[in-house]
Amino acid sequence: MRIPNASAAIISHEKIVKYLLNLDCSVWRAHSTFDYARSGETSMIALYNRVIITRHIPEENLFPGDVGTVVEEYRDAPDKIIGYELEVFSADGHTLAVSSVPADAVREATAADRLCSRMEEAAV
Repeated sequence: MRIPNASAAIISHEKIVKYLLNLDCSVWRAHSTFDYARSGETSMIALYNRVIITRHIPEENLFPGDVGTVVEEYRDAPDKIIGYELEVFSADGHTLAVSSVPADAVREATAADRLCSRMEEAAV
């Protein structure tokens, strides 16, 4: 599989291939323990699942509603995730950012979520 700009990718080639070959992410979703609505706490989101940003993260230029894919997790203890590394894509599939975010700033995407678009401000 040839991946455009693979040499410039921050994420390993193997992780990208694994994600691309599992677009439905059903294997990963089966292992997710996300129960945000009932617990009121953040919980583990499996690698390669899509997530929704829930609050503005100005240092990463992320806004509520932005969609990303979990590519790494950061743990404080074996059973406590404190953050995620996300890859955020443009509508045409190009990587916009690879950003570290706190675990409480994202939630797992669901079938009830609808994608929308916002234009990035041009750099001045």
